[in-house]
Amino acid sequence: MPPAEIEASAVARVQASWAPLGAFLAHDLLLVPASRRAAVRREWEEISEAERNLDDRLTVGIVGGTGVGKSTLINALAGAEISRSGDRRPTTDRVIAYRHRSTRLPETLPLEHRSEPDVVHSTAALERVIVLDFPDFDSVEELHHEILSLYFPYLDVLIVLVDDVKYADARLFDLLRCLPQSHENLHAVLNKVDRLERRYPGRSRAVANEILDDLVLKLEAHAGVRVRRDRLLAISARNAFLERSRGEKAEAGDFPALVAFLEGYRQEKR
Repeated sequence: MPPAEIEASAVARVQASWAPLGAFLAHDLLLVPASRRAAVRREWEEISEAERNLDDRLTVGIVGGTGVGKSTLINALAGAEISRSGDRRPTTDRVIAYRHRSTRLPETLPLEHRSEPDVVHSTAALERVIVLDFPDFDSVEELHHEILSLYFPYLDVLIVLVDDVKYADARLFDLLRCLPQSHENLHAVLNKVDRLERRYPGRSRAVANEILDDLVLKLEAHAGVRVRRDRLLAISARNAFLERSRGEKAEAGDFPALVAFLEGYRQEKR
């Protein structure tokens, strides 16, 4: 068994026995003095609290142009409508923060350019994931470099969301050119492949791959951003949202791969 699987198996065994141990220590034990049992119980509570406070919050930034479906993607990841028209930023230079009611934003996260209040939700799928929705890159573009540069050091993952129309917009490459040299956690996602299916019946996957291959070349040529091809995904956020909101598993396109990437980052951080 590979070392990673051995470690995961050990963690699973500890997690399975940890809660029963706490319940066991909560009862009177004939063979253990009350003072000793209380001391061990306190240690159990302290360790449990420390685990709850582990900074495994995953901060995900989403950059995209007007109408590419950022709100729909957020809803698809949540499996519920947490991004609504009423949550739209009051001005076009605001960053919207989505967080679970039990997950606080990092104290170091900049306040500048952030929309207030945060959008707070109760969706378990994003309990430890903070999503930052950046202003559309094709609006107030003179501020976008400043905003993205300000927040980029606090992001664990950056999703660049495009569609078949906006993926070649020069303003997107101008914006991404300000990123640091390391692009390891950058993912480019082509949305609205359901629209491609209507235009190219039976060929939408091939057309999506052609667009993604072209996007790889354009990112390097015009933004100096090198992204591995397996980090470029094609999805229909609309279909994924509809499926997940019905309690179904969203399996169309590369949406499962996107969810797996995000969960992998969170587990790695933890």
